[in-house]
Amino acid sequence: MLCESCTKNLATVHLTDVTAWHGMDDERNEVEQKHFCEPCSQHQGLPFTPSPSKVAANLWGLINLKAKQTGATQPRPQRTITCQGCGHTLEDFRRRGRLGCSECYVTFGAQLKDVLERMHGAVVHVGRVPGIDPVDVERRQQISSLELALEDAVRDEAYERAANLRDELKGLQGSDGELA
Repeated sequence: MLCESCTKNLATVHLTDVTAWHGMDDERNEVEQKHFCEPCSQHQGLPFTPSPSKVAANLWGLINLKAKQTGATQPRPQRTITCQGCGHTLEDFRRRGRLGCSECYVTFGAQLKDVLERMHGAVVHVGRVPGIDPVDVERRQQISSLELALEDAVRDEAYERAANLRDELKGLQGSDGELA
């Protein structure tokens, strides 16, 4: 399939835009699909995900950067960590740029935390849902960050900071604990 914009290159970026949502399997749902090559998608400012090999190289680069920042300049001989769920190793992740199963997140959590935080800005997935106001999404992300900070403050026994964070959380949440 050729790019819809330049009609010269192979389309590698496929955008699906939900223009009208009426519920699951509703015939009135409207979806637009657009297909672009990488240069045209970047020119139009569309989201683009590089190929898995580029992602794997970038992820491994971030892991190595973190190791250098913590002073681990020489690789230390370690036992190979293997996921009990699927049998994947950290080396498999480095080569493929993908984890094998949900259990891999637990098994390789320590190694992945910094990588995920750098890539996504958080270690907890906060996705978007069609039809939800972006302001509400931002508020939910802020609440999530404050909840994590509150847990850290309580764990560190910084009770004044914890009280301030609790009060800030109450301001963002309604009386029932949901969004204000």
